[in-house]
Amino acid sequence: MANLRPPTAPYSEPLLPQLNIPNPYYKSHHHALRAHVREYVDTYIAPYAHEWEEAGQVPEAVRLRHSKLGYSIVHPLTSEEDSAGLALPGGVPREKWDTWCSLIVSDELTRVGYVGVIWGLGGGNGIGCPPVARFGSTEQRRRWLPGVARGEIRFCLGITEPDAGSDVANIRTTALRDGDHYVVNGAKKWITNGIWADYCTAAVRTGGPGRSGISLLVIPLAAAGVTRRRMHNSGVNASGSTYIELDDVRVPVGNLLGEENKGFPLIMSNFNPERLALACASLRLARVCAEDAFRYAIQRETFGSPLIEKQVIQSKIFKFGLMIEPAYAFMEQLVNILELTKDRPTDDVNIGGMTALLKVMSTRALEKSVREAQQILGGSGYHRAGKGARIEQISRDARVHVVGGGSEEIMAGLALREETKALKTRRMALEKRQAKHRRHVGNLNLTTTTPSMESFDDVSLIGPVFEEHSFHNDLPVASDPPEQASSKSENTPTSAQLTSRLERTNDVGMIDDSSDISEFPPLSYNAPPGTQVEEEGEGEDEEPRVATSFERRESSPTSAQKHRSAADNSDYEGINRMHKFTLYETATRFYMVGINLAETRFRILKIDRTTESGELSITEDDMIYTKREMVQLLDAIDDGNKSSGGLNQKCSAWALLGFIRFTGGYYMLLVTKRSQVAMLGGHNVYKIDETELIPLTTSESSPLKAEKHSEEARYLAILNNLDLSRSFYFSYSYDITRTLQYNICRERKTYQDGIPQPFSRDYHSMFIWNHHLLAPAAEALKNPYEWCLPIIHGYVDQSKMSVYGRLVYITIIARRSRFFAGARFLKRGANDVGNVANDVETEQIVCEQSTTSFHSAGPTLHANPHYTSFVQHRGSIPLHWTQENTGVSPKPDIELNLVDPFYSAAALHFDNLFERYGAPVYVLNLVKSRERTPRESKLLKEFTNAVTYLNQFLPADKKLIYKAWDMSRAAKSRDQDVIETLESIAGDIIPKIGFFKNGNDVESGLQLQNGVARTNCIDCLDRTNAAQFVIGKRALGYQLHALGVIDETAVEYDTDAVNLFTNMWHDHGDTIAIQYGGSHLVNTMATYRKINQWSSHSRDMVESFKRYYNNSFLDAQRQEAYNLFLGNYIFSQGTPMLWDLSTDYYLHHTNPKSHLERKKPNYISWYTPENLKEKEMPPVPSHPKEPLSRFDDYWLEYYRPLALTSLSKVFSWKMNSTLRYLPPVRPGHAVPDLSPFVPRIPPEQIQRERLPPRSVKIQEPTDSRPRLASNTIPIPEETTWAHQPPSSSKQPPPTGIIKEPAFEVHQSSRIPPIHPPNTPSTPSKAQIAQWTLGQLVSDSLSPTVTGAEAEEYERYINHPLTVPLVVTSENEMTAASLRDHGYNLDLLEYANKCNVEELALEANAEENLADYAEFLHVSEEGLTVVSEDYEKKRYKRYRQWLRGKSLFKQRVDS
Repeated sequence: MANLRPPTAPYSEPLLPQLNIPNPYYKSHHHALRAHVREYVDTYIAPYAHEWEEAGQVPEAVRLRHSKLGYSIVHPLTSEEDSAGLALPGGVPREKWDTWCSLIVSDELTRVGYVGVIWGLGGGNGIGCPPVARFGSTEQRRRWLPGVARGEIRFCLGITEPDAGSDVANIRTTALRDGDHYVVNGAKKWITNGIWADYCTAAVRTGGPGRSGISLLVIPLAAAGVTRRRMHNSGVNASGSTYIELDDVRVPVGNLLGEENKGFPLIMSNFNPERLALACASLRLARVCAEDAFRYAIQRETFGSPLIEKQVIQSKIFKFGLMIEPAYAFMEQLVNILELTKDRPTDDVNIGGMTALLKVMSTRALEKSVREAQQILGGSGYHRAGKGARIEQISRDARVHVVGGGSEEIMAGLALREETKALKTRRMALEKRQAKHRRHVGNLNLTTTTPSMESFDDVSLIGPVFEEHSFHNDLPVASDPPEQASSKSENTPTSAQLTSRLERTNDVGMIDDSSDISEFPPLSYNAPPGTQVEEEGEGEDEEPRVATSFERRESSPTSAQKHRSAADNSDYEGINRMHKFTLYETATRFYMVGINLAETRFRILKIDRTTESGELSITEDDMIYTKREMVQLLDAIDDGNKSSGGLNQKCSAWALLGFIRFTGGYYMLLVTKRSQVAMLGGHNVYKIDETELIPLTTSESSPLKAEKHSEEARYLAILNNLDLSRSFYFSYSYDITRTLQYNICRERKTYQDGIPQPFSRDYHSMFIWNHHLLAPAAEALKNPYEWCLPIIHGYVDQSKMSVYGRLVYITIIARRSRFFAGARFLKRGANDVGNVANDVETEQIVCEQSTTSFHSAGPTLHANPHYTSFVQHRGSIPLHWTQENTGVSPKPDIELNLVDPFYSAAALHFDNLFERYGAPVYVLNLVKSRERTPRESKLLKEFTNAVTYLNQFLPADKKLIYKAWDMSRAAKSRDQDVIETLESIAGDIIPKIGFFKNGNDVESGLQLQNGVARTNCIDCLDRTNAAQFVIGKRALGYQLHALGVIDETAVEYDTDAVNLFTNMWHDHGDTIAIQYGGSHLVNTMATYRKINQWSSHSRDMVESFKRYYNNSFLDAQRQEAYNLFLGNYIFSQGTPMLWDLSTDYYLHHTNPKSHLERKKPNYISWYTPENLKEKEMPPVPSHPKEPLSRFDDYWLEYYRPLALTSLSKVFSWKMNSTLRYLPPVRPGHAVPDLSPFVPRIPPEQIQRERLPPRSVKIQEPTDSRPRLASNTIPIPEETTWAHQPPSSSKQPPPTGIIKEPAFEVHQSSRIPPIHPPNTPSTPSKAQIAQWTLGQLVSDSLSPTVTGAEAEEYERYINHPLTVPLVVTSENEMTAASLRDHGYNLDLLEYANKCNVEELALEANAEENLADYAEFLHVSEEGLTVVSEDYEKKRYKRYRQWLRGKSLFKQRVDS
């Protein structure tokens, strides 16, 4: 101690070593060791550390000298032979070397201030060799450790991988046994000293998933197949951080440490010493900051006085001691506990959690210290040389201490979890000692009580951080005799009885658990007070639509055990998916209780409501509770918060969608009502019916500014404009963001790679509409998708087709992209990264329900041959074009904003289609080709040029197949058949791109879809939907043929199957049109088939008006809601408010400043070659040894064992079906054909309904005229979506995701036949003036007439049938003659008033013929009025208009 110089700055040295007094920690050899190491560092390392750090390597001679001084001897010490006969540093005897010695060496070496140099001297050995020393065999220790001690062999530790860090249990590097070798494949990242090391102590997977399949293997890095490359990080440059790739590296079996598949505990044993060393180093670096900052402050003068005299600087230096000294004292306390118990291990000593807490405290002290030091030094603290060089280096090295050895977030959870378990362990040990004492003293009446807790609110029982564990709750338990049971109930329960799980932990968080059977039955769900429960009926679902709450009460154990044995599988991780949630609240926290489908497992999430600045603070509990444990936990929380109001239920929910914030705190979005819309493979798909947005922060004590409140309220109002009950869908167990083909391929690939997972969460980000809300959850939770569910926006519907009792399910899933999403005129074309507006992926899944799941008999996983799918795509033309809607014209002009000769946006878009669907891409362009004023035709030409340009670089068999056809012109033409042309196009598409059919292999019928049909018109609505329907109809024939349902590949129109399919596609088209255009389809399939009724014209007019109204007045609100919900706009200080933005262009396009930093695209090789490869299906997984329930929980989700329900509630029973289309069976008539593939309309009727050709046929009226009789058979109306019963009794598509405007129409658009009403009434002008827009639309769709009007209409339609075609003045017109012929008396009145002369008739005819010829004459310039025309009579009103007289005020001459 005499050799140590006194400290030169406050808080720069530990307190106890400075004092010349006896203390329980440091002995004389400790002081001597500190002096020895400090002299060594000051002499041989510190003067050169900066130079070595800049060079990126410590000289080899320096490293060897370091080893010869004993600093490379591996700890824990094993034998003198392992140390190669070298003495320990400072000459400390081996029997006296303890944890204090290791702490002193680490502390003094770090005084140099350059962590990379210290790690370069032997950091890899310090973490890579302890597993060899602890768990290696004698032969292994002799082989490696002496060479390490001498500096001849260097080790490193290989745990971290590109996809696995703290989550050690999920490493992917594999080691497969091949004779007497392991063949290793994988990669390791951020490996300290890896670039120079000879061996790597690596974690590898030799068995199944999870920690039970991990082994520890020493890999020689000189072996063939090892590739190393240096990684350049922010700090620790001299440490040699390395990326190691292992490609078929053969490693001898003799290099295995411990037993195979038992390596996880070995790895965990290394973490606590590593974290202790990191904490020690962090505190020493903080002391270096304090020392350099103080020296600078006493030397630096500002404004005539030393910097140290400034009070603010004194405050900063005081903070050094405030942060460093408590943490250092805590570290000394933990080291002392380790020393006291190293020879006397006890069950109630567990400092794993405290070590994690120490690491967090130390690294926080380091981070704050280096910041304050840099503030004191100013610019010098930012300079890499001079007085602030060490502090600048520490500012970059600090992050590796915070993240290394477990990040702060993981350490925080681990600390709480381990200390909670240690608390329970110590409590049970105390109770054992008390029980032993009671038995010893005899009959003393001592009662064991639970330690009081002021607030149990902070206690959370949490499992290990590295991997989820399973709890075996199905073990049989012997029941107690009645007398024992009664005696137990009379006593106060001890803390050991508060939980059914006994846990024993060591210092690293290992857990040994066993559980007993819960004495509770499955949870009964009752509606909360005040909730109105619907009566049982046909429309009710199998489960209630409204989420019901978790009932905190006990019930009979018998039913619980039965339910658990039948439905619960403790070995299956996927069974723990949470399907129901109940939210509780206290004054300071929210508690979210999640419940699995079988209602046997519970988890809890704690959300802090009092965080500063509204930050999201969530604690995730990894433990899985029984109902009894959850009830007890909630009761304990309730008791601990009685003073502040206790624990109260907030609400219940079906799903958690994420978290969102605006200007203040976060909000939580919950799904409180749902309805089932489809079932795929036994997995249900639900539609969101109702949501609730819950603020997570309590009202603040100090009132915010009124302006702040108004801004938050306005953002809430904007978000509330988005109605999530309109076409948003989710599923607990089926990935609806991906196609069926992708899901099947992914699952097979997962098993092929040897990593079986119950449910892969590889969601497609493009279609996750709550992606922005999930981002905070992903940062705050370790397993965000176990709590939160992704939702899609689009359309989902399912119907069934009965083929003589053989059921075929047809499912349509439309997924709308969240990229470049918006309203019709506000989002056109593509953005600069290739995302197009109105991007919708539509998949039709056709499956035969002879088996439910995706697995075939055997079971053969994911090989059910009864599933097929076909995918189409629609999207705006991928060019830079816009339509500025001013609200004046329903069809604004189209502008090409950017003419790109390389068509970069189109290239990015088609490359994305190649990636998603493969090649080829069939492009069907339906825009107009001929227009008087070029609008759409401008895009046609540019899009054609784009495809031509891009095609010249694609391989011959992968080129874009481009088909342009003016569908609008063809629909208006009388000599073109739109449907026939579309059928021809569809017949060309399907053979080129194919469709997906599941199966074992190609021989058994397996088919894959390679490519996609991309359809567009100008809006991608009416024309696109009709074209996609025809393509889908043709694909339906191929799918039914592949399933063996029909023997051909085509289905006819007007059959039950196609009528069902048509109605589904009409609903699909209406929904997509509402989401983008604001109204239903204007032109439906009936329009293009030319079979629509006269009543549809009124509907078309109303829909056109609604679309114009929405586009002009509501689209801006809809776009704001999109931008806020999708996270396109995120509030931040200093940026304009959302409503103040003049345009949202920069919200949907990349920042132009970043264009220079981006890699320039290749204008020739614009595509990714890998995307053009044909899709391949991985082979069928081998027959699983585990039961099928290990891989898929469809049995519980679909069949719901032990659940009582009625047939009318089952979704499959309520589903829309072709059976509803069957004609009725009439007595005395032949039984109709029950096949759904037989046309219901005779061919002659179809021919009769077609429009007649252009010709004039004159025919004399017959004597007998048709009359309207009461027994006339009415003409049946054509079937449309509004007339058919929709799937699952759902309502017709609503008017949009924006909440209903005032003109919402609740009635069907069907116009009834005209008939005299019961109480005719004519509205007055005052009543008409008071009509609202909604009433006007409603009355337009459902008109009524008076009796007088009906009579006049009858006369009107009968009159032309009774008028003679030829009338002359010679004919004698009398009432009698007319009655004899049945003519109308109106003709008599007209003829008697006219005195017609033959000459006058001829003169009038010639004059009229001249006027008619003049009228027909059109000049070459078109219908243009020139000055010569002004004198003509028909232009009189035009002349008056030119003089300024209003057209509406001009008197019309009679």
